[in-house]
Amino acid sequence: MNKEVFNALPRISVGLVYLLWGVDKFINMERYISWISITWRVRIFIDPLMDIPTFTTLLGIFEVSLGLILIIGLLTKVSSGLVVLSSILFLFLAGPPMSYPQDIALFGVGLWMFVNGPDRYSLDYYRVRLGKPNR
Repeated sequence: MNKEVFNALPRISVGLVYLLWGVDKFINMERYISWISITWRVRIFIDPLMDIPTFTTLLGIFEVSLGLILIIGLLTKVSSGLVVLSSILFLFLAGPPMSYPQDIALFGVGLWMFVNGPDRYSLDYYRVRLGKPNR
């Protein structure tokens, strides 16, 4: 197997993680609403902006969209930057020990994707070859 296949695996894996987390927000919404309700750090951030069910829905849409964009490899630098930013945000908002290991791992993989850019099996790779750079 060539090295390029292995370069695509982190992007696809993180995309699947975000996709599944986003879908889970819609399937088990009550669980997420109750978890957010008892987490004071998250409530302080969300309460002034919107109600918790709306936030949970928007977070699910964000995670599904980001997951799909990562899986197909579109806007790799932007989407990996969003992975890095969201993992930092969730790291501080969720609190210990809920999400530390997974958010640290997502931060590392997101940073790796941001530095390396698109791989050969992403749409961005072919966009660059056709002369249409990322915006």
